[in-house]
Amino acid sequence: MILHDHALSPLPVRNEETVPLRARTFLLSPANASGIKGQRLLSPTGQSDLAVRLRDSGAPLGEVYRFISSLYFRGKLDYAEKFQSPPRGVAGVHIITGAGLMLPERVVTLRELRRISAISIDAKNSHYRLPLDSDLLHLRELVGNEADVILLGSIATSKYVTPLQEVFEERLLFPRDFLGRGDMSRGSMLLRCCAEGSELAYLPVGELHRSRVIPFAPAPCCINERPPLVEELKLKPNPRLRPECEITNIRAHADELAACAFEPLKSTMD
Repeated sequence: MILHDHALSPLPVRNEETVPLRARTFLLSPANASGIKGQRLLSPTGQSDLAVRLRDSGAPLGEVYRFISSLYFRGKLDYAEKFQSPPRGVAGVHIITGAGLMLPERVVTLRELRRISAISIDAKNSHYRLPLDSDLLHLRELVGNEADVILLGSIATSKYVTPLQEVFEERLLFPRDFLGRGDMSRGSMLLRCCAEGSELAYLPVGELHRSRVIPFAPAPCCINERPPLVEELKLKPNPRLRPECEITNIRAHADELAACAFEPLKSTMD
């Protein structure tokens, strides 16, 4: 693990009260290499400069994922690098991969990228969980008890939430303004935050998930009833969307439900 030295800066204020300075480290979900741009890089005949470098000496993983996902992952990486504030001697930005946590500057070859991309990101997949769990435990030792860990990725499924929350518990946070947005909207928002120098507010992931089962107060998007749980959804394919767009659409809808379910807690967490 590569170590870095960074100064501390405050977390966003909640309820207009001053909160103690806390260190924070960002964990980024990976870019999906199964799309067109990813397949171009994984091809042995790719002609782009990045594809050639991957076949030869390799390229930084952050640059590779930024190429594959030029809006969402680019926004996550730029935002995390700008607002990171890790404990002294600890890297502030880590990418979740099929091979555990990796730094954006870690150089990977085409062979390594193929291996990483072939591992299913599934909370029940031991090939994914074993290296990730080991790295998360090591990171917890490095950051100590006075640092928060912020997930820039989806919380609509268990693939990130389950392993991260098992290790960091209440210190695992999630951007409040991610709720109800799709990947493209999130990426644009993160880039805008970087340009404006404005950091987002964060919510504890544990509180968000517990809010799906506590007594529900009506919110504008679901008057007089609690929102359905994600597993209760009967989502129908949208014939106008390509398969990869349909997946993004479902994720955005699931996060929108989470936002609705969290409405009773927002007044105490803002």
